[in-house]
Amino acid sequence: MILMASKVKVAKAGVVVFTLFVEFLAGAYLILYDINLKTYAIYHWYGMAAYTGVNLLLLLAVAATRSRGAVTGAAVWSVLGVILMLGDAFLGLPFSQFSSTTGFSSSAISNGVGYKYLFGFGNGGGSVLYTSVAFSILLVFSLVTAVTALSARKKSA
Repeated sequence: MILMASKVKVAKAGVVVFTLFVEFLAGAYLILYDINLKTYAIYHWYGMAAYTGVNLLLLLAVAATRSRGAVTGAAVWSVLGVILMLGDAFLGLPFSQFSSTTGFSSSAISNGVGYKYLFGFGNGGGSVLYTSVAFSILLVFSLVTAVTALSARKKSA
């Protein structure tokens, strides 16, 4: 009886695994194919590599155990990812050559450098269509993972 209380429903766990898998694919695409990420924003590349690696570990943990702890970890990690991704866009890609390699740039923030690059869909600002698509998928599925994981965790209590 106690063991069952610590698990989430199979269907909800399956959705969390699927959303984490989509996040992993989008992150892997950005790591491998975003032509500017590693060259002009190495700290962002490291962050994306870490985020993608942890997503893979959480995917495996949720798939293998369906434990409330793994699902909670996926929810918290995804919320953190959404905050950091939106923060990157709002703050103009700080610590990169798009903004300022030493930190934040008020001109990059006011000119919307982050939004133009991440959500420009190839319409200027250094934006590349497939980078914007992959980043948007990553952001949306991080949000879906967070909501689904929190819902699965809540209902399993």
